[in-house]
Amino acid sequence: MGYASYLVWEDCGGFNESSVLPLSLYGGQLLLNWAWTPIFFGMKDFKLAFINISVLSGMAVATTIAFVHCNKTAAALMLPYLGWLAYASALNYYVWKNNPKIEEITDDKDK
Repeated sequence: MGYASYLVWEDCGGFNESSVLPLSLYGGQLLLNWAWTPIFFGMKDFKLAFINISVLSGMAVATTIAFVHCNKTAAALMLPYLGWLAYASALNYYVWKNNPKIEEITDDKDK
Protein backbone atom coordinates (compact mmCIF):
# COMPACT_ATOMS: atom_id res chain seq x y z
CA MET A 1 0.00 0.00 0.00
CA GLY A 2 2.77 2.39 0.86
CA TYR A 3 4.62 1.81 -2.37
CA ALA A 4 1.36 2.14 -4.31
CA SER A 5 0.70 5.54 -2.74
CA TYR A 6 4.28 6.56 -3.54
CA LEU A 7 3.78 5.63 -7.20
CA VAL A 8 0.65 7.79 -7.34
CA TRP A 9 2.41 10.65 -5.59
CA GLU A 10 5.38 10.38 -7.94
CA ASP A 11 3.36 10.07 -11.17
CA CYS A 12 1.12 12.99 -10.26
CA GLY A 13 4.05 15.22 -9.31
CA GLY A 14 3.48 15.30 -5.56
CA PHE A 15 0.40 16.33 -3.64
CA ASN A 16 -1.46 18.54 -6.09
CA GLU A 17 -4.79 18.86 -7.88
CA SER A 18 -4.43 15.58 -9.79
CA SER A 19 -3.40 13.55 -6.75
CA VAL A 20 -5.58 15.07 -4.03
CA LEU A 21 -8.49 12.63 -4.47
CA PRO A 22 -6.55 9.35 -4.64
CA LEU A 23 -4.14 10.31 -1.87
CA SER A 24 -6.95 11.64 0.35
CA LEU A 25 -8.87 8.40 -0.10
CA TYR A 26 -5.68 6.53 0.71
CA GLY A 27 -5.17 8.57 3.89
CA GLY A 28 -8.80 8.11 4.92
CA GLN A 29 -8.67 4.36 4.55
CA LEU A 30 -5.41 4.31 6.53
CA LEU A 31 -7.18 6.11 9.39
CA LEU A 32 -10.05 3.62 9.30
CA ASN A 33 -7.54 0.78 9.19
CA TRP A 34 -5.77 2.18 12.24
CA ALA A 35 -9.07 2.62 14.12
CA TRP A 36 -10.21 -0.97 13.57
CA THR A 37 -7.66 -2.58 15.91
CA PRO A 38 -8.58 -0.69 19.11
CA ILE A 39 -12.29 -1.06 18.32
CA PHE A 40 -12.06 -4.83 17.78
CA PHE A 41 -9.38 -5.84 20.28
CA GLY A 42 -9.54 -3.01 22.82
CA MET A 43 -13.23 -2.17 23.05
CA LYS A 44 -14.33 -5.64 21.87
CA ASP A 45 -17.18 -3.91 20.05
CA PHE A 46 -17.46 -6.42 17.22
CA LYS A 47 -20.46 -4.77 15.61
CA LEU A 48 -18.77 -1.35 15.46
CA ALA A 49 -15.59 -3.03 14.20
CA PHE A 50 -17.61 -4.67 11.41
CA ILE A 51 -19.15 -1.33 10.47
CA ASN A 52 -15.66 0.18 10.46
CA ILE A 53 -14.15 -2.56 8.29
CA SER A 54 -17.11 -2.38 5.89
CA VAL A 55 -16.58 1.36 5.37
CA LEU A 56 -12.84 0.73 5.20
CA SER A 57 -13.36 -1.86 2.47
CA GLY A 58 -15.48 0.53 0.44
CA MET A 59 -12.90 3.26 0.82
CA ALA A 60 -10.09 0.87 -0.17
CA VAL A 61 -12.01 -0.05 -3.33
CA ALA A 62 -12.52 3.66 -4.09
CA THR A 63 -8.80 4.24 -3.49
CA THR A 64 -7.90 1.43 -5.87
CA ILE A 65 -10.21 2.84 -8.55
CA ALA A 66 -8.71 6.31 -8.07
CA PHE A 67 -5.20 4.82 -8.28
CA VAL A 68 -6.02 3.24 -11.68
CA HIS A 69 -6.35 6.70 -13.19
CA CYS A 70 -2.88 7.67 -11.97
CA ASN A 71 -0.86 4.47 -12.09
CA LYS A 72 -2.07 0.98 -13.03
CA THR A 73 0.73 -0.70 -11.07
CA ALA A 74 -0.33 1.17 -7.94
CA ALA A 75 -3.87 -0.11 -8.40
CA ALA A 76 -2.62 -3.66 -8.91
CA LEU A 77 -0.57 -3.41 -5.72
CA MET A 78 -3.80 -2.70 -3.82
CA LEU A 79 -5.43 -5.99 -4.90
CA PRO A 80 -3.86 -8.21 -2.19
CA TYR A 81 -5.02 -5.67 0.41
CA LEU A 82 -8.58 -5.85 -0.95
CA GLY A 83 -8.40 -9.64 -0.67
CA TRP A 84 -7.18 -9.37 2.89
CA LEU A 85 -9.98 -6.95 3.76
CA ALA A 86 -12.57 -9.37 2.36
CA TYR A 87 -11.16 -12.18 4.51
CA ALA A 88 -10.85 -9.98 7.62
CA SER A 89 -14.40 -8.69 7.12
CA ALA A 90 -15.74 -12.25 6.98
CA LEU A 91 -13.85 -13.13 10.16
CA ASN A 92 -15.06 -9.97 11.90
CA TYR A 93 -18.66 -10.78 10.94
CA TYR A 94 -18.31 -14.35 12.23
CA VAL A 95 -16.87 -13.19 15.55
CA TRP A 96 -19.59 -10.54 15.92
CA LYS A 97 -22.44 -12.97 15.23
CA ASN A 98 -21.02 -15.78 17.39
CA ASN A 99 -19.96 -13.73 20.43
CA PRO A 100 -22.93 -11.85 21.83
CA LYS A 101 -22.36 -9.14 24.40
CA ILE A 102 -22.91 -10.00 28.07
CA GLU A 103 -26.13 -7.94 28.13
CA GLU A 104 -27.59 -10.01 25.29
CA ILE A 105 -26.74 -13.26 27.10
CA THR A 106 -28.40 -12.14 30.35
CA ASP A 107 -31.44 -10.86 28.46
CA ASP A 108 -31.85 -14.28 26.81
CA LYS A 109 -31.64 -16.04 30.19
CA ASP A 110 -34.38 -13.80 31.64
CA LYS A 111 -36.82 -14.81 28.90
